Order: sequence, then structure tokens, then C-alpha cells
Amino acid sequence: MRESTLVLLILVGTILFTGIILGATPYLTRKNIQFGIMLPEAVGKSERVKQWKKQYFIWTVLISILATIPLLVGLIMDKTEDELIHYLAMIGAVLVMMVVILNVTLYFKFYRKAKKLKEQDSASNQRKAEARVMVSTKFRTEKMAISNGIFAAMGMFIIVATGLAPIVLSRQIGAYVPKHWHAGDATEFVSATVGTFVIAPLIQLLVLGILMFTNYTFMVTKQLISPKNAVRSLEQNRRYRLAMSKSIVSIGIGLLLVLAMPQFMMIFNVQSSPLYMAIGLGYMLFTMVITFYTAIKYGQGGERYTPPVHQAGLKPKAGEMLDDDAYWKWGMIYVNPQDPAIFVEKRFGIGTTINFGRWQAWAITGVLVIITVVILVVSMLLSGEG
Repeated sequence: MRESTLVLLILVGTILFTGIILGATPYLTRKNIQFGIMLPEAVGKSERVKQWKKQYFIWTVLISILATIPLLVGLIMDKTEDELIHYLAMIGAVLVMMVVILNVTLYFKFYRKAKKLKEQDSASNQRKAEARVMVSTKFRTEKMAISNGIFAAMGMFIIVATGLAPIVLSRQIGAYVPKHWHAGDATEFVSATVGTFVIAPLIQLLVLGILMFTNYTFMVTKQLISPKNAVRSLEQNRRYRLAMSKSIVSIGIGLLLVLAMPQFMMIFNVQSSPLYMAIGLGYMLFTMVITFYTAIKYGQGGERYTPPVHQAGLKPKAGEMLDDDAYWKWGMIYVNPQDPAIFVEKRFGIGTTINFGRWQAWAITGVLVIITVVILVVSMLLSGEG
């Protein structure tokens, strides 16, 4: 299989998968929250809202399908293999960005519809009167995520092995090593300096740090418990957090292994990259499957998950979750200085976001940006040594 074909498959798969996941988002968020707006349960289950969700899914998937056409057109263009790969990479990046932008535009259309529907619904005022906040003091004692210590141990083993490999296998390294691969063959060679082999471990370290931080957020994210059946809701939330943590660790370890491959390809002077491309494609498919499976099975906060053991004697109670729409900007950005929580559930989508009303959230964002920039700059400088 030609490298351009693999690139095409990866890009088409990424665009279609992005479209399907984005389109399915209204079905994965909490049932009482539609397009970033908290609605009374009866309103959220209305035929009108069901039609909105269906329309949103169809339009999003259709946009992603149409976005693959320019990629497929590239196959019939009179281009060399290198030119075709360059075309696919450039157009593919633009198309993915366009799909996301159009999806956000579509979201705001339905966000406004949901907001207007809530304003017109008289039951919303009654719902506010019934709203309650529930907190479990034993929640943190339950196992909710894979320990970051275990994650760090596994990740650092791979990173250290990647960093030590050039030292242990120094006799295998020539004066020059392949640096970039295109169309199945190495197209650029650089001097085998220390800087050349430090880049991969640095990037791995950055990736591990970001994923460990993401895993940590699932341990500390603010509880969101349904008053109607608190015990069931707590179990759903715990299972959801553990499943998300397992996904992050699995995807993270796989990514660290994929990032280690170029290091060993340089050491052993591998001048053909089809195997690397095939492994990259396999990793992408693995990521898609585990992400889709987790999202469909659990949904946001675990609401789609059905506990294996029925909670006997627990009957639904009256009451709704506290309506905090006023603190959500466009249903996506949470700003509440009075809330001590730094991490909260996303309103639209799966996962967590931060409370921009807390200075700690801004500090975390700044530190992550600085660390990312520093490591990327250092990697570029070290790469320049070659």
C-alpha cells in the first residue's frame, strides 16, 4: 500500500469520526441539558428537542462527508507521490478545522433555540423551586481513576527506554541518521548528535504530563448528582470516571509507544516508513474505537450507564439539579467565582472543563501553555543542531 493511500485513509477516517462524535454529542450529554441549556425533564424529552438533536446529527455528519471530497479529488490529480502527500496533509488540516468551525456554528444555532424554549416554558420557574444540591462525603474514598503513580511509572519506563536506547545501542548508529520519511523512503538525514535523540523523550514527557493532568481532573471534578436517585447517580458517575481514566491511560501508553518508533528507526537506520504508517493507522483506529465505545456506553457523567445490580428499594424522588445556566457562557464556558470547584463537567460533550471564575484555573492554563511552548522551542533548537 502506498504511503499516500495510508495518509488518505487516516485523514478520511479522522474527518468522518470527528463528524460522527460531534454529531452524537447531544445524545451523550446529560439528559436534562440540551445544547448547553438546562431544561425541565419533560421539555428535554419533547418531540421538538428530539428533532433538534436528529437535525444536528444529520447536518454534522453530512458536513464531514462533504469535507472528504477534496481529499478524494486529490487522487485523480496529476501529482507525484510526494506532491500528493503534501496536498493531502495541507488540505486535510484545513478541512478538519472547517468541520469543527461549522459544527460550532451549528451548535450556536440550536443553543439559541434551546434558550428561547426555556424562556417560554413556565415549568422552569417551578423547577428552580424544586432544585437541590446533593454531595456525597464518601465519594472520594471510592476508586474513581487509575492512579497517576501507576500511569507515571508505565509512561516513564517507556520514556527512559526511548532516551537510553541511543546510548545502549550507540554502535548501531552511523554518522548520519534518517530524520524524515516520505513516500516510503527517508528523504532527510541529519548528524547523529545528542540533540537529535533528545527530541523524542521531550515530546513524550510533554504528552505524559498533559495526559496525567487530564487523568487527575477525573479524580477531582465537582460532583453532579441527580436528586431523583442519588445512589444510582453516584454509581454511574464513579463507573464513568473510572472508564474515562482507563481510556486515557490506554490511549496515552499507546501514544508514547508510537512516539518512540522514530527514535529506533533513526538508531537502526530504517529508511522505509510503511510499517510506521501502518502502526500509526492502527493506533488511530484503536483510539477511535475506545473513545467511541466509552462515550456511547457511559455518556457524560455516566448517565447512559446502567449499573449491573439494581438498587432495591430506591424509588425516584422529586427534585431537580440546581439550575446554574447563569454561570455558563454560551453553554460552554463556566465562570463562577462563588464556586470553589476548579474542575466541572462539560455542559456539551464528554469530559471536564475548568471554572474560569477561579484564579487557579487561569494559573493552570498559563502553566500548561508555558510548558508546552518551552518544550517545543527546546525541541526545535535541538533539532537545529543536526
